[in-house]
Amino acid sequence: MKLRRRQGLSLAIGGILMTLLVGVLTGGSSAVACRLCHSEVVLAQNKSSHASVGCYKCHAPGASLVSFKANELLRMYPNALLGGKPQGPVRETSTVGCNACHDGSNERTPGRTGIRILHSSCALGSSCDSCHSTTAHGEEVRWKRQAVMEDCTACHQREKAVLECDACHEGALKTARLAAGPWQVTHGPLWRQTHGMGKLDSCVTCHPDDYCKRCHKVSIPHPVTFGSEHGPAAVADRASCEKCHKSRAFCDSCHGIVMPHIPGYLAKHSGETSSTSDPRCTRCHTKQTCERCHARHIHPGGPGGKNGPSFPGRVKGDSK
Repeated sequence: MKLRRRQGLSLAIGGILMTLLVGVLTGGSSAVACRLCHSEVVLAQNKSSHASVGCYKCHAPGASLVSFKANELLRMYPNALLGGKPQGPVRETSTVGCNACHDGSNERTPGRTGIRILHSSCALGSSCDSCHSTTAHGEEVRWKRQAVMEDCTACHQREKAVLECDACHEGALKTARLAAGPWQVTHGPLWRQTHGMGKLDSCVTCHPDDYCKRCHKVSIPHPVTFGSEHGPAAVADRASCEKCHKSRAFCDSCHGIVMPHIPGYLAKHSGETSSTSDPRCTRCHTKQTCERCHARHIHPGGPGGKNGPSFPGRVKGDSK
């Protein structure tokens, strides 16, 4: 008798759980259920061109529906019942869902937005969210992303592709393009103060290679070897450096000591280092440079005394 009761109770509990599961899989798979927690997102979608597209069409296309529903049951619903807020990292929308409706768009060069792009080359390996994250949910998305022209031009430069504005843009004058997006800051009325806020390697998209050098006196952006070669230029024309690097702390933060060296530093430098391998020294000087000057350091006076500045082993031109 007791065994039958236990079996009956188990069947009843199993039936209840199955009913709940079926209810979650059916009623919980509608926009109405999603709206209980994501109301603003769903309302924004209702005003978009994707108003008739179901949530799972984009967020759980095809075989991914199983793992998505498991995530709902184990994380989303418990968190919602406990009054929690959205948790975890933002997930990109799978291109599978997008291509279900936009199949073949990767092989065309659309111009509906005024920007022409060959998706099969320029968007290869990227998710649609990389440029179109606000398409369905507008400003309510948690991770807003859009196409950034500097990323396009950087690739065009590497691949030796066309860089003319009209190759990608249509229906807008150059002045209109400069008045929108990041360029309205870097090319606006205060451009002398703000132009360095953009990606410096994008300047050559429109300007000749020596355009920046006319004012800065050095190549902008700095070449990869500049870190090891900038010393003479910095000493010769510090004012050019200070056009961009206003604070002396900028130099000191890398060198670890006050730069450039203060007058009389040679006679006092032993107080800051006692090794020819000190990284603060070897950033600019070779170990051999130190050893040539210190070869007879046991002599009275030392390199800072009567034997130092004129010592014949010192490297020619090395005043640091």
